[in-house]
Amino acid sequence: MALKHLKRIATIGKKSIVEAAKRLDKYPFITKHNRAGKGAGVYLFNSLAELEVYVNSDTFEEPVDGITLLQEYIKPNDGRVKRSEFIGQKFLYTVSIDSSQGFELCPSDECQIGQKEEKFQIIDPLESKQRESYEYFLHENGLDVAAVEWVEDGNHQIYVYDINTNTNYNNTAEEKAQIFAHKHLAAYLKEQLSQNERE
Repeated sequence: MALKHLKRIATIGKKSIVEAAKRLDKYPFITKHNRAGKGAGVYLFNSLAELEVYVNSDTFEEPVDGITLLQEYIKPNDGRVKRSEFIGQKFLYTVSIDSSQGFELCPSDECQIGQKEEKFQIIDPLESKQRESYEYFLHENGLDVAAVEWVEDGNHQIYVYDINTNTNYNNTAEEKAQIFAHKHLAAYLKEQLSQNERE
């Protein structure tokens, strides 16, 4: 049950980025830091020439671990990307994120200062086959708590573009929907602790 995902290449060191973009051969594409947050190092490029200018400029951002990711870019059909949260490998909710203002999509409260209120919204549950596919992927890879980030294109094709295992939650969206991930996470961890003690 493979996930449909965006093509991505990991590069080590500044010199390898342009060569990797030639292999990627997908336009437009984005760069992003392997270890980052709040959209650090995420830029959109429509051509190889644009990338070369950026890489050779003083504005180039060196990632903390030296790894830059190149990934094909798909424009969301409704201007919003989605982030489905899972606890204990079970679906909890999906948050819809307004991406019209760029790639700073961190949901934690610390990232939301000055942001418009409706940037993050908890929406209807996942369609059953999509939910089962994500839960199966997390189970097969031993990921108990994670967020699956995905985008739907203009042809209504769905692509996974990231898996977060150090996920954050948005308090404003949770308050409005009256569903609180931290409570579910605490209950899951308590259950795991009790199970370990019994063993």
